[in-house]
Amino acid sequence: MAANTALGATSSLPRHVVLAGVGTTWQEFTLHQGARPGKVTVFADATCYVAFSGDNSAASPADGGAVGTMKITLTAAQAAAGYVLALSPGPMRAGSVFVAAVSSTITATLVQE
Repeated sequence: MAANTALGATSSLPRHVVLAGVGTTWQEFTLHQGARPGKVTVFADATCYVAFSGDNSAASPADGGAVGTMKITLTAAQAAAGYVLALSPGPMRAGSVFVAAVSSTITATLVQE
């Protein structure tokens, strides 16, 4: 199972984390909840899937879980340029972003602002 990774270890923004070896199951990145609203930019070195938490339905991603239907597919070009996810304010705000490789492994970088 993948290990949940927190975005940064300090209270200041921006926060970022680089993780090599992200495989084909979800890798969870816990967001800092003090920054509202904000955005998360996802970078990767190959085609990848991205999802976020927000509801507690059975289709929601889980750390180390299989990639399901609730996802965004980023091409290698999109992932290299960075994909921005806007975070909504309020109680429905995402608590985590999930990244998985389409095949093999990737290096993922997430930046929360």
